[in-house]
Amino acid sequence: MKKMIITMAACGVLSCQAMSGQVLTLRFVNLPYAEGTLYVSVSADGKPVGAQMAEVFDETVEMAFDVKEAGTLAVQAFQDLNDNRQLDFDSYGRPEEPCVQTTVEGGGVHEIELKQY
Repeated sequence: MKKMIITMAACGVLSCQAMSGQVLTLRFVNLPYAEGTLYVSVSADGKPVGAQMAEVFDETVEMAFDVKEAGTLAVQAFQDLNDNRQLDFDSYGRPEEPCVQTTVEGGGVHEIELKQY
């Protein structure tokens, strides 16, 4: 719990630092399960832009991030189905929970679908 509070506080600081830029809206669509928690991390050139989490109650979840400037942003996300706050892998190294690692260009609205392996 303490780590989660520290992480959320750090994310808030990062978001406040980026407020002078554009808004990036990530819309996660066709989520395979209407349960669990969606964890999302956004970075630019290897530097964190922000991280958020949201409870999943529907097949769509939307999150907004403040970004300093338009450019290529790396997005990593996974749907935690067993509440252990980490992406689980099978014995072959494949993710057991829906996830995605992709890039988007700058601000605006981007639709993303998680993959199941």
